[in-house]
Parts: sequence; C-alpha cells; structure tokens
Amino acid sequence: MASTHKVAKGETLFGIAKKYGLSVDELKALNGLKDNNLKIGQTLIVQKNPASSPKPTANNPISGSTHTVQAGETLFSIARKYGITVALLKTLNALKNNVLKLGQILKINRTSPNTNATSYTPPSSSPAPTDSISQQKIQFGINFTGGIITGMSDNETRAYAANVAYTESRFRHQIENDYGYLGLYQFGAAALVEAGLIQRSRYQAAVQIHGSKLANGANASIHKAFIADSSNWAAGHSKQHFLNNPHIQHQAFVAYTNNNIQYATPAAKRAMQGNLAKIAAYMKMAHLLGPSRASEGTVNPNFDASDKNQTSMQQYGLGAANEIRTLAQQIAQRR
Repeated sequence: MASTHKVAKGETLFGIAKKYGLSVDELKALNGLKDNNLKIGQTLIVQKNPASSPKPTANNPISGSTHTVQAGETLFSIARKYGITVALLKTLNALKNNVLKLGQILKINRTSPNTNATSYTPPSSSPAPTDSISQQKIQFGINFTGGIITGMSDNETRAYAANVAYTESRFRHQIENDYGYLGLYQFGAAALVEAGLIQRSRYQAAVQIHGSKLANGANASIHKAFIADSSNWAAGHSKQHFLNNPHIQHQAFVAYTNNNIQYATPAAKRAMQGNLAKIAAYMKMAHLLGPSRASEGTVNPNFDASDKNQTSMQQYGLGAANEIRTLAQQIAQRR
C-alpha cells in the first residue's frame, strides 16, 4: 500500500512535499494534480507503491548500515531505494531539512535492496536509479552546444546546464508546462526576451497592457498566447522553431544566464568571486526568480523566496551548488 497524507486546514502542496522530502512536481505527479489547489480532507499519496520501486531483500537486515550520498541523490530517491519513507530516513539521521551533502553518511535502518547495491537492477517499470540519472547528466553535458557561461569553465558550464535541464524538464526539449514555459530550461517570455529570441519592444508593450500577468507568467492564458504569437518573436524564430531545436535552447540558456550574472548586485558579485558553488547557486536562483532576489539570497543565505509552485529559491540553488564540481569532473573525464 502507498503511504498517504490527509490534507489539513492551512496546508499547501509545498508544505506537504517538504514534510515528506518530495518536490512539489513529484507530489503532483504522484496524485495526478494539474494545479496547486487542495481541499481539506483530501487524501494524497506521499510515497510510491513499493511494488513500483526496487524491492529490498527480505532476509538481509542491515540495522545500523549506512548509505553514502552520491551526486544527484535526494532524500526521496534514497528512501525509495531502501524501501523506507523519507520521514523515517530523516528521523534516523536527525535531519531538520532536506539538504544533503556529497559524501554524507546516512543511517539506513531497514532491509537492504541487495548485498551489492551497485549491481542491483530494478524492475523495468521503476524510475531510473540514481546512477542512471548521473549518466544521463554526463551525456547531456557532453552533447551541450551552447557556449560558455561567464565565470565558468567549459566543463562547468556543461555541468550547470545539465543540472538545470534535468531539474526543469528531465531533458525533454519539446515540453511545455501549464503556464507556457518551454523546453529544456523552461523559458518563459521574459527569459526569451533576455536571450534575444522575443522582441523586447513587443514584450514591453504587452507588459504595459497585462502587467505581472505576463511579466511573471502569472496568467497562463495571457502568457501562452503571447509566446504562441509568432509576430512577437525575433526574425526567423517562433515557438515551434524554439521547441524543435535543442541547440537554440542551449544558446539561449547561456545568453540568458550571462545576462543574469551581469545583473547581479555588486555585493552578490563579491560574495560569488572565486566560489564555484556560490556562482552556481546564484545562477540557478536567478533562473527561478530573477537576479534581484537571487542577489539578496546570495549575500544573505537566510533570505528565501518561492515561485508559483512553492519551490524554495535557496533549495533550488543548493541543487546546483552541491553537484556542479563533481559533475564537471565526470564530464571532463568522458569527453
């Protein structure tokens, strides 16, 4: 049986997802939710049915055994691997939040999936295991054709792009979300303007009419209609052309990211100087909520904000900060 949670008064998808170590997108996918609306008393699935996950070996108790955190792993993926809940995993390790560090050792007080975890093969219906995700990120980085981000090496740029593309789209270049955000990096109208693909004058004129409904993508129908109108795009570009061309998406990602670096406040630039993890965290926070709030969050790690899906800016940034160096090295070794 899958574990469930009954919605209480005042609860949000973000709060429930955080409680069980899930992302909002994972929680929505588990429950087939198309929006963030909840009803009091609604029952939500908060852990996948063990039948669809790697099954632990019944007679291999490992009380006191441990797991070493690898690049790209989350509490959710580790808990699923060992057939336990995220809540139990956090309790066993006295974790107050969902942040993990590479090399961190976690107690796993349940049965092991196999005496040799590296050779364990899950059923074909299961989600890809962590090592497979890592390989996908490495291959994506190798194939990346967007150029180099200011302040990063070639391989660091590839690693950062892979991290963002996995988070945003699971490497699907033709995807469009419910609000009209497009492609590998989930670009909205504002980002497409910064990347030079949508005409700034057309965008500014539309913002004068629609305000934040367009500028922040707050109104899905307005945002989607603006992007769908080919006359708003720069010459030779359109929504479909963008979705059909990963190379253009890569180039747009680098152009947009380089602009966000330029827009960082002087204090944020000082905080990032020579610190790859902070640079990656800033860029990913800016990708989510723009350079102003990303700058504030870089200077003051206690400052946080969230997007319309209740994604924490700081947690989002940490995802890149924790992975980029190791992933860049792995990409360099394979090229």
